[in-house]
Amino acid sequence: MGDASRPLDPAEPPPDPHFYKLGEAARIVGVAPSAVRYWQAEFAAFVRPTRTRAGQHVFSRRDVRALALIRHLLHVDGLSAREARDRLPALLEAEDAAAAGRPDAEQGLLDLDLAAPPAAPAPTGPSPAELEALALRIAMLEHERDVLRRRVDAADQEREAALARLADVTRERDNTRQRRDTVEQDLAAALLRLGEARREMGELLVAMDDSIER
Repeated sequence: MGDASRPLDPAEPPPDPHFYKLGEAARIVGVAPSAVRYWQAEFAAFVRPTRTRAGQHVFSRRDVRALALIRHLLHVDGLSAREARDRLPALLEAEDAAAAGRPDAEQGLLDLDLAAPPAAPAPTGPSPAELEALALRIAMLEHERDVLRRRVDAADQEREAALARLADVTRERDNTRQRRDTVEQDLAAALLRLGEARREMGELLVAMDDSIER
């Protein structure tokens, strides 16, 4: 947006004798000097300070009226800079017409005693660039949050699947143990029957030998 100041011809006096330095203009409007500098660049078509031979910016009454309107549109009405730029021409035209009909002694805020102690400047709040950067940061964090949520959901699903597989393996292990115990019991019973059968056969053989000997 560059430097929108108008060089002051040292051979010609300024058309309006009421010029204010940066700090004075900021004090009248009720903002910090940094806000005036930012608005000077952001609203260059409406705030055009004059540069003195010493290279210092000075603001006319119209500049200060424009700054006051900008402050109201941004801080009171809550408009964006673009919306404020759209609204400013009509408001400035009405303010210029009202100012033209007022005597010099009735210029309102612009005739405040600049030697009085300055009031605490109203908070300027974040600039549009800062708001845009903050919005971008929020969007990035929200995206990262969504990615992490999806990862957590996927991990939960994998955990549930693993728990289900573990439950299946545990059931299969228990069933296998049960079958093993059954087989071991059947085997023990079979061995017991085999031992009894062997004893019976031995007794039978002994009886047969005794019968043959007789």
